[in-house]
This record gives sequence, structure tokens and C-alpha cells, in this order.
Amino acid sequence: MGTHRGFQSPEAATFALALLLTLALAACGHSDSSSVAPTQAALPTWTPGAGPSPAYTVTTTTGSTEGLHPEKTVGMEFTPVVDVEVSALGYFDGSQNGLRQPHNVGIFDRDSKDQLVGVIITADTPLEGAFRWKSVTPLVLKAGKSYIVAYEADEPMDEEVNGGGDWAPELKPGRCWLAHSSWQCPESAGYVRTVAANFKFKPVSAP
Repeated sequence: MGTHRGFQSPEAATFALALLLTLALAACGHSDSSSVAPTQAALPTWTPGAGPSPAYTVTTTTGSTEGLHPEKTVGMEFTPVVDVEVSALGYFDGSQNGLRQPHNVGIFDRDSKDQLVGVIITADTPLEGAFRWKSVTPLVLKAGKSYIVAYEADEPMDEEVNGGGDWAPELKPGRCWLAHSSWQCPESAGYVRTVAANFKFKPVSAP
């Protein structure tokens, strides 16, 4: 007696029904996974008219002058996740009582070593929070490209922050970079996250 080609076992019918249901849910945009890429999940809602905010927010204003000297220039690498516009540079003043000397602060292209923007922060540069800020001509930094925000650290020493802070979600932090010479693009990678330079920015593209 021949086999009926239209016959399906109950197990096969159940499997086929489950497969059709899965395909239908996927077509409607449903999934059994709720995971989101960490970088994307961390980004705030993009607001074109938003004002500038600091790249780095300290969680303690107790600074020190230990750890990375005699390095003369110190910087932190970062990579924007979206295009950002820089509008001010700053130097840490945790005691909020002025600086002992002027400091070069700037942003370098990590690959070319070119200085893209820079200012000199002095004792009378306006204080806001734990940093003294000076405005710059707006500069757009591109998403996916790496930069170094650096400061000149020479005698007499002013305060620095070793860790103790958070980067804005639009900026992915990298390594610390050092140089033994005064005010140049740091070229040697370090291991301590020391921060004294900062910048204000706002996103200019959507995540």
C-alpha cells in the first residue's frame, strides 16, 4: 500500500505552526531579545537645540598633584560616538581658589598629532563648577575619530583628578597619554586616568 504524501505527523504540524508564528512576529518587529547595543543605550535623546555641557564631570573635587610627574604634558584620549561641537576648554580648580600658574589646554588629533584648538587658562579665568573655562571658536569633532584633550603640567603644580569622574555618554574614553616635554601632543600611553583638562560640547548629529 502506498504512502500518502499529504500526511504529516502531529509533531511536524506543531513544528510548522511554531515556525510560521516566529516568522510572523519577526515581520511585525517583535523579538524575544530585549538587548540593545551598550553605546546606543547609553546615549541620551538627541536634542538639536541643546546647550553645551562638560565632557567630563568629576565626582569628587578633591584633587592632588601626585602620580604622573615629571611628565610635562598629560592628556586623555576620547572618541566621539556622534559628531560634537566644542565651544570651550577648561582646567580643573578643585579648591576653587585660583591657579598657581597659567596652563595650556587643547585638543589634538591623535593620529596626526596636530593641535586643533587651544587656550591658556589663568587664575582669573571664570570658574564654573570645578573647572575654569575659556570659550573657543566652535570646532566640530567627527564621530569615530580619536582625539586627545591635553594640559600642560609644570612646576609649580596645580591640582589634578585621578579618576573620580564620568565622561559624557557621547564620548568614549580611551587611554591616558604623556609627554616629558612641555606642551606637545602626548605620544606615550600611560595607565593612570588623570584629568585636569576638560571641554564643553554639544552633539550636532543624531546617534
